[in-house]
Amino acid sequence: VTGTTGTTGTTGTTGTGTGLSGPDPATRPFRPAARADHAMFDLTGFVGRQLARAGVGAHLLDVCTYAEEARFFSFRRTTHRGEADYGRQLSAICLTQASA
Repeated sequence: VTGTTGTTGTTGTTGTGTGLSGPDPATRPFRPAARADHAMFDLTGFVGRQLARAGVGAHLLDVCTYAEEARFFSFRRTTHRGEADYGRQLSAICLTQASA
């Protein structure tokens, strides 16, 4: 699972919160933003917690697709720049059967 900083934020941890308003503030996916009347959403942490809750193991990467231009395409970065062609992205999930 990869995430981005900025409007989504990352923590790189899974936590054990209970969805969008868990009892522990550290496990809630919404954080205050520097911009008034806005919030940051921790997509990586949220997905990691949901996968852990479902018993699915995941490696969360603490990387920023927006900032690391040489490594990652970023729709958000190209639209912020007003670039005409924002590129394409393809994602895939591969499920394998565990050996007994």
